[in-house]
Amino acid sequence: MNTVKYNRSSRKKTLKNYKKPKMIIGLVYANWCGHCQVLKPEWKKMKNNLKSSKIKNNNQFVEIEDSDIQKNHKMNQINTRLKKGEKLNVQGYPTIFKIKSGNLEYYKGGRTSDEMGNWAFKNEKKMQQDLNKEKQGFNNNFLNMLGGKKGGGCGCGNKIW
Repeated sequence: MNTVKYNRSSRKKTLKNYKKPKMIIGLVYANWCGHCQVLKPEWKKMKNNLKSSKIKNNNQFVEIEDSDIQKNHKMNQINTRLKKGEKLNVQGYPTIFKIKSGNLEYYKGGRTSDEMGNWAFKNEKKMQQDLNKEKQGFNNNFLNMLGGKKGGGCGCGNKIW
């Protein structure tokens, strides 16, 4: 997980155990927006669920509030992570997005924590499933190479070695 420590005396950000995030999942919202107010509890629930899962590894969540005086600076920081010529475009609130490998994708789905979480990590879940299938295939092939799952074809009974 990223840890950013702010040093007040030097007014510089120092990074401890910093790794560039694999993916940024972001929310741009306004406190006065009714849709945003309804979304916030589900957004928080999604973040908590993903932080406790194995999939969240080295991903960053970003929240930018409309009245934040650092809004433009934060948006510019996000734009540096995008492929050349692409910019984060907020046309309404809330705006949910993710950036992976410089590619920006906007969320257009439902507003529940499960729906947002599934969208944010859909490729990671598929990759994990594919990896599990590949491991299972390897295990089956290995056992078949030994003469099958039971006994290994050597007359030693039903043990798997």
